[in-house]
Amino acid sequence: MTMRTHINHVLSSCYCPLRQIRSIMPSLPSHALNTLVTALVHSRLDYCNVVFAGLPACDIQRLQSVLNTAVRLVADSSPRDHVTSLLRYRHWLPVKQRVEYKLRMMVHRCLYGDAPSYLAHLLQIHACVGRCNCQTWSQICRIQFSCSATNYIVARRPVLRGCCPTCMEQTSTTALSRLFSCYF
Repeated sequence: MTMRTHINHVLSSCYCPLRQIRSIMPSLPSHALNTLVTALVHSRLDYCNVVFAGLPACDIQRLQSVLNTAVRLVADSSPRDHVTSLLRYRHWLPVKQRVEYKLRMMVHRCLYGDAPSYLAHLLQIHACVGRCNCQTWSQICRIQFSCSATNYIVARRPVLRGCCPTCMEQTSTTALSRLFSCYF
């Protein structure tokens, strides 16, 4: 299965339920609609989305279109309305930031021993490139998973900002709150 095939499968498994939800939308209360669409987004777009790290912008945009459709459905807005404010109001990250957040969370758990041992042993940390400035998250650290080349993360070697051990020497809760707050 290629990555394009996987993306097509994710898209079709999202659009079909969204069309079904749209057809029953008039008979649903707003909180039930919000719950249904949020559950769909979390179960389809967020499940194993780390494999989307390093994808070309055209593939990320195709996945983003599902998220845009979902937020427009919940907000009952027209297709011409901008979705940035709708996403921000619902505290939904765009797809690219969702992938980065999940990848950073995985690296954070590996660094602090919260991840399974089989995953933590695959992580190799390379030195920071440039100056490390924890206040502005401007540093760039290279994180590479050292396993077989069939893993998509290995092939892309994603570049993450602000995830080296020297940048995350605070307590876990402080680091996690900074990790999420850098997107908002």
